[in-house]
Amino acid sequence: MAAYESPTGRKIIDVIEVVRNIVAIDGIDEKGEPIYGSAGGDVDWDSQVPLRHAESGHIVYLDEAGDEWPFDKLNKIGEDD
Repeated sequence: MAAYESPTGRKIIDVIEVVRNIVAIDGIDEKGEPIYGSAGGDVDWDSQVPLRHAESGHIVYLDEAGDEWPFDKLNKIGEDD
């Protein structure tokens, strides 16, 4: 398994993932924003997937500072044991 760092030299420590969440609404306002109700939502954990960068299509990772980087921008720094 390889270790990576961001172009700024910070260690990559997380991946961003997206999970589908169905949330009840009471309506939609004039700006097109949902008006959330009090019923809450249902998280579909089976839908969990890594976020992909809109332009490159690569998975998006976070460095130690919380900055986001697509895989194609990362630098390989070695192999983990």
